[in-house]
This record gives sequence, C-alpha cells and structure tokens, in this order.
Amino acid sequence: MSDIEKLTQLLLQQAELSAQRERDSAQREERLTQMVERLVADRQPPATVAADDASAATAARTSAAAPPVRLPAAATPAPHLSSSTSLRDFAVWREKLDGYMLLTGASALPVTAQRAALLSLLDEDWHRVLRYGLTIADDSPLSAVVDAMESHLRKQRSVLVDRRAFYARVQEQGENFEEFLCEVKELAAFCDFCTHCYDSRLRDKIVCGLRDEETVKRLLEDPGLDLKKTVDICRASENARATCSDLRSPTASVSRLSAYRRVRV
Repeated sequence: MSDIEKLTQLLLQQAELSAQRERDSAQREERLTQMVERLVADRQPPATVAADDASAATAARTSAAAPPVRLPAAATPAPHLSSSTSLRDFAVWREKLDGYMLLTGASALPVTAQRAALLSLLDEDWHRVLRYGLTIADDSPLSAVVDAMESHLRKQRSVLVDRRAFYARVQEQGENFEEFLCEVKELAAFCDFCTHCYDSRLRDKIVCGLRDEETVKRLLEDPGLDLKKTVDICRASENARATCSDLRSPTASVSRLSAYRRVRV
C-alpha cells in the first residue's frame, strides 16, 4: 500500500470518527431533552374536576393558553464545557448556562434534576472534578456548584498571571477606545482587585495604556480625575478627532455639498 493510500485511509477513518462524535452528541442532547420534558411534565399539577360545564370550559381554555414547558433543543443549543476552558471562557459559559436553564425551564426543576442537566453538559474530566475534587452536598443549589467549579478553576491559575496581562495591555495601533476599554475591563474581571480600588486601577490602566498623547495630557491636567471622567474625556477626544478628520476630507465635503444641492432641488 502506497503512502497516499495510507493517508487517504487515515483521513477517511478520521472523518468517520468525527461523524460518530457528532451523532453521539446529538443523541446525548436528545436524551437530555426527553429527560427534562419528563421531569417538567411530572411536576405539572393534576387537573381538577370542574363543578359544572362553564368551569370545565374555563379550565380547558386556561390549559390551552398555557402549554407545558418544553425544552427547545434546536433553538437553545446546550452550552458544553470542556476541561481546557480558561477562566475567561468559563465566565462566558456561565452566562450561557444561566440563559439555557431559564429558556428551557430547567431552572424550575428540583435541585437533583438541575444537577443532572449540568452533568450532561460537562466532559469526563469535569465529571471527575465534581465527584472527587470538590466537596459539594447533593442538595446544594446549582449556583453553589458552579461557584465551586469556578473557584477550582481559579486555583489552577495564579492571579499574578492575569494581573500581569492586565498591566501589560496597551492600546494597539488602529484600535479604538471602546475596544480597548472592553478588553481592559475583561482582563480586570479576573485580577481579584478589591472593590474599593477597582475603579482607580482601571483608571490608571487607561491612562498608562492610551496611545494618544494629547488625550493623556488632558487626563493628567485634571487633579480630580476618576474613572468616569477618564472614560468621558477619552470618548470625547476620539469623537472630536473623527469629526475633524471628516471635516478635513475633500470627499466628505463634496458629498455633503451634493446632498445639500439635491435637497434644495
């Protein structure tokens, strides 16, 4: 067998494995859908017998207007979590999990059912962590379980690494202020800064990381500079530069003049 044939055979095997994994994932989500639907259906209160025909009709209309909660598997994809997830990815996953539990109605299920739904979203490594690495009571609410998972993940990474990334971040060439601000805020979220010093650290990082020296000069001239003033001045300076650039552009002036003439005509 030639090398090309061997390579072709390996690629075909890899494709089959990928297809099998996708089928397994689809089956797992389908089983989760059926499980949650059964649990929600079991929690529905039994229908009361109406005293007369009018009461029976009212009960029927109410039942038709309020269908049972169902799990929209296609419209609400399950947010899976792998062991290679970083702290930043975990924060995003947690928000998706909250939305998933809310939209599917799983947040109204008993604690044991919510925990079963959570386990279906985790890989094998996270299963072992929950079983052997974390001390969590079986009746703990889902939020406490997720808090423990986040704390475990935090211990795997030194906070100094995240703070080093925060302090090293500077505004890049061509990056606007809003992009820079969002990135700095995201980095600061994992630095474990104390509550009373968070704003001042963020202010200092913005001042030290800005590229525009004129804006930095304006910031340093304010003795009472706080985070809100810093953000307002940076936004105003960037907007002013963009407006001046538009006014100096010949193309922009011609376009405005042409539009004015069209309106006048």
